[in-house]
Amino acid sequence: MALISKRDRPVFPGATYLGGLSEGPRRSAGNLTFDDTVTIGTAWQKVEIPVADIVSVATGSEMVGKRRTGAVLAFGVLGLAGKGTKTEGSIAISLSSGEEAYFTVPKFTDVKIKAALAGWMGKHAIAWTDELDDAPVAGPASKADELEKLARLHGDGILTDEEFAAAKADILGLDD
Repeated sequence: MALISKRDRPVFPGATYLGGLSEGPRRSAGNLTFDDTVTIGTAWQKVEIPVADIVSVATGSEMVGKRRTGAVLAFGVLGLAGKGTKTEGSIAISLSSGEEAYFTVPKFTDVKIKAALAGWMGKHAIAWTDELDDAPVAGPASKADELEKLARLHGDGILTDEEFAAAKADILGLDD
């Protein structure tokens, strides 16, 4: 087995697995490693996802508030003077089984996560979720949406008057 360069084997320290998979532990923490498997946790709480099962990856990040109870207890009111927010990244891995595994990564922004994963994802030909051609739609199109599309096609001259009338009747259920 060939050695994978560090660029193609990103590691996110201090990550947390939040769940999403039917098999394995509910939560796990440790270094989130991307190699021939995506791995996090210790022997008894390990989550392993084979690359062959991964369909796509989505990332995000946000500023979250820090709990400062410990700082207040240790330093009194001066403990409140510390920074009140921190950056936390998130990674969602979509699997061919339809499941998604969710991870948080402290101190990483969405941009830094994408930069770290770019080489690995390219090597394994894994798409970002927003790059998928057949990404799931929010829900079925309403009749109004379908009629609007038909009107646009008719207005652009793609549909004839007869084709437009037939499709419209089909959508409205008038051809029964």
